[in-house]
Amino acid sequence: MLDFQDALTLPPAAPVVLSAMAESADPPPDMTVSEWAEAFRFLGSESGSRFAGKWENRRVPLMVEVQDVCGVDHPSREVAISGGAQIAKSEAALNALCHMIRTASRSALVILPSQEEFGKWNRVKFNTTVEATPDLHDHVVGLRSRTEDSSTTAYKKLRGDGFVQLTTASSSKGLQGLPVGFIIAEEVTEYEDDVGGRGDPVSQAQARMDAWGDEGKIIYVSTPGVKGSCRITTLVEKGDLRVPYVPCPHEECGDFITLDFAAMDRDETGEHFHCPSCSAAIYETQKLGMIARGVWVPTFRSPDPARPDDDSAENPDNPCPPEIIPADTLARWLSPESHQRLYGAPGGRDTEGRYPSFRCWQAYSGLGSWARIWKRWQDAQSDPTKLRTFYQQTLGLAYEERGDAPDHETLTEKWRAAGRPSGVIPSWACMLTGMADVQGDRVEWGAYAWGPGPRGQRIAGGVIPGDPESPTTWAELGRVVRLTFPGEACVDLGFDRFLVDAGYKSPYVYLFASGYPNVMATKGEPDPHAPELGTPTKVKAKIGGKVMAATELYKLGQYGLKRRVYFGLKQGLIELETGVMQPGAIGFSSEVDQGFFKQITAEFLNPNRKFKNMPVWDKQAHQANEQLDIAVGALAGAVNFGLDRLDWQGWQDLFKARAKADALDAMAPLERLWATPDAAARAEELASAKSRIIQPAPKNPSAKPAKPAWAARLAKINR
Repeated sequence: MLDFQDALTLPPAAPVVLSAMAESADPPPDMTVSEWAEAFRFLGSESGSRFAGKWENRRVPLMVEVQDVCGVDHPSREVAISGGAQIAKSEAALNALCHMIRTASRSALVILPSQEEFGKWNRVKFNTTVEATPDLHDHVVGLRSRTEDSSTTAYKKLRGDGFVQLTTASSSKGLQGLPVGFIIAEEVTEYEDDVGGRGDPVSQAQARMDAWGDEGKIIYVSTPGVKGSCRITTLVEKGDLRVPYVPCPHEECGDFITLDFAAMDRDETGEHFHCPSCSAAIYETQKLGMIARGVWVPTFRSPDPARPDDDSAENPDNPCPPEIIPADTLARWLSPESHQRLYGAPGGRDTEGRYPSFRCWQAYSGLGSWARIWKRWQDAQSDPTKLRTFYQQTLGLAYEERGDAPDHETLTEKWRAAGRPSGVIPSWACMLTGMADVQGDRVEWGAYAWGPGPRGQRIAGGVIPGDPESPTTWAELGRVVRLTFPGEACVDLGFDRFLVDAGYKSPYVYLFASGYPNVMATKGEPDPHAPELGTPTKVKAKIGGKVMAATELYKLGQYGLKRRVYFGLKQGLIELETGVMQPGAIGFSSEVDQGFFKQITAEFLNPNRKFKNMPVWDKQAHQANEQLDIAVGALAGAVNFGLDRLDWQGWQDLFKARAKADALDAMAPLERLWATPDAAARAEELASAKSRIIQPAPKNPSAKPAKPAWAARLAKINR
């Protein structure tokens, strides 16, 4: 045994070792997750947070309860957290993991949806947190060293007993392994339904926790996906479904309410909510004070035990909380944790053994802005893809995919009766795109004009019969590409972009595209997460073993583009019925027939077939769909030319550059056409503006429409 004198002569490394032993012998702090985070957690500078440095619960007060129920010291075995982006839901789970490492080290598993997210979570979340938080330095082994005992990207060794394993939801090997007592399932909605032929990845992970019994813990975290197949929505609704209630800031009220997006508004005073109790406006300057006093209320529906066969029957002894909760009745509705925090004693609504689950959206976040929420909502009005993103990322709700088009007979009847001229660019448009679809014995094409909103209108189309390997066929398409169309308000325009589908006879399409600066070779991309227009790749036109030319190939994200076209069909009908311009609307000239509309409505989203957890576009049996593909391509061309990038000033500048000399003064400003609050006044303004530019032709329902000038020119070319 060493005496004091011997200790004085120990080698220099010994005090360091003894110090480490003393530190490791220190008992872990007796704290909840939120208390530990407030005392010890740091956000690294590489985390991407604008609040790098000391963690402060005051920035996300509603996440205090979420953090605490995620802790291994809380009795719940499962926790589900659903919500919009940037509400700190993933940080709550990460804090619970760090709290476990520091206070009750055990084996843990973190599941990420993809390899990309795996790398990001390891680098941006876990590693930066450990490196920035001194309290964790001695509890994760060798994170920054290269020794044999070091942690790796996928396997983090913990001091004493335990480890943290990272894996992807697509790896059955990673999901099948040693028992674990703590699991975080990140972005669980994005997981595939079956992995490695062994079934649901969540069920596979849960099996690894069986050895821990009731002491195991699994946390599901995700933004929602598509309604009907959204895993996090199902998990949250199986729990007690807690939502935030906040006090109305007006002294004469003070009732507890939810911030419902339906009650959000904007006027000259700014973005605000209307209190459902006192009707007073609530502004963002009052938000932080409200959420600091916010509580979580379980809103699950308890079935009536006396009527088990009636799914709509509610348990009278445990009803759902009301929309408005007076402050003096708040206690009976609270979650057990909120009741304990406010009143220092057990109580609140009976959760009937359900696990804690949470749903929250960005209006409650101290990190977000109501102004940005409102702007995202406005931007999403013309684009169903943006609308889906708004529902999922901002509102924190699963989005209901609607892949059904209006009835083709209704479309035919309404647009034939509308009497819009063909071959003419409408007064509100100043952009022109086209698309050609190559078939075995013909090439079909269409031309679409575009304007602010954005809005579009098909103004022309045709069929070029012939073998796609014949030079004559491509010569005819070349003449189409060089066509110009007159405008009601703009000068004659040629195609700003003209796309050709290269899914069939690709080398000939590549050769054709290489000869025109405005022609783009394209192929459809079925991935539902693909961008509407991908980054081009270099391709070669190889015919007869010889490279004839080189060009670029663009991938079209068909999933989102088809949804935009169908959305446009619906918006177009609303526009006809109301006489008011509708964002995203797509209209048609009167020469289109029922066969055309059968083709443009030939597909539907099939919920029974999925690709990457999203329903697949299927074609109706024995129905051609060339016109839908042409509309999709023309829309993609417009996107490439700037359809979604142009703001009001951009459209004004484009109009001025392309307007007829006598049309500039006649046209009403674009903002006046769209900003008129009264629908009738807006319709009258639009009609007045158009009448000053072009006089409507007399209508004769029995007469056949005259052949437009472009069609006569094309017929002459064909002859």
